[in-house]
Amino acid sequence: MQAKFRIFLSLVLTVSNIFIPIGRNPYCIDKNYGGTLIIWDRIFGTFVAEDEKVVYGLTHPINTFELFKVQFHHCISIWNTFWSTPGFCNKISVVFKGPGWEPGKPRLGIPEDIPKITGKEVPYGPKLPISLRVYAVIHFILMLGCYIVLFATKSCGKFLGRDKKSNVKKSSAKTLSQVTLLLRVGYIILTLTSIGFLMEQRPEAALLETARCTTFLALHRLGYLKTYNTLLSLTYEIFTPHEVCWPWECSNVAGSLAWLLDVLADRALSPSEIPGELRQDLIGEQGCVPGAPPNCRSQLACPSA
Repeated sequence: MQAKFRIFLSLVLTVSNIFIPIGRNPYCIDKNYGGTLIIWDRIFGTFVAEDEKVVYGLTHPINTFELFKVQFHHCISIWNTFWSTPGFCNKISVVFKGPGWEPGKPRLGIPEDIPKITGKEVPYGPKLPISLRVYAVIHFILMLGCYIVLFATKSCGKFLGRDKKSNVKKSSAKTLSQVTLLLRVGYIILTLTSIGFLMEQRPEAALLETARCTTFLALHRLGYLKTYNTLLSLTYEIFTPHEVCWPWECSNVAGSLAWLLDVLADRALSPSEIPGELRQDLIGEQGCVPGAPPNCRSQLACPSA
């Protein structure tokens, strides 16, 4: 039984083997490419077992959370090396050979050029206030929700059968328009960039985060983004000037904040409890909050139709 189990472990990728490709140790470089079956690495000579403690990260750390630098820093390095390397053939080799290649070296470079591991490597992590960490995590989770909804919406649908004439499958899937898809992807990129700036506490972080929140409100208002959470929808309705403008116009700030806390606490309100100027904006002719869902306890009592 143990022999069969050892044979099985020699064929598939194990927990120990999966950490090798993300290590910066010299013996981890260009090893264990297999995503499921490790047998291919054994056949082509790229397999290595975990020999010493794996130090994770890049061989040359970039120490940043900036999205575009993380994604394109290596392309910039190749570009700079391309122009600084003499000879046309050498320039082509810079593009198609390994990142450690230089004129006179093997295709993948030499292992001696890889920085040695001293054991004193410290992961990059700026010290941040707890409030900023919580804020970044919450908005990352919300962005992740937008990402999941984006692809779930794109792929959802129901098979309706085949067309009798053309024998083509019919489906009720609602695909997103190209404009909607591009705007949502752009918002996700903007969110990741803004979170990176916040984590590094850059001077531009506040301006970029303001632009990101404004972009969210605009896309939500125009229908390119949707919130599927009641609390998020309520927050949107409160902070969108066209729908509810009391944060900018109401002079009774304390009363407005108290009203907001009551709404978030899901407590039923009477017209006399709402601040005067706010009541004029929110209460319609029938004495109820326009646009409030029928099952919302926070809305004023509306006469049934």
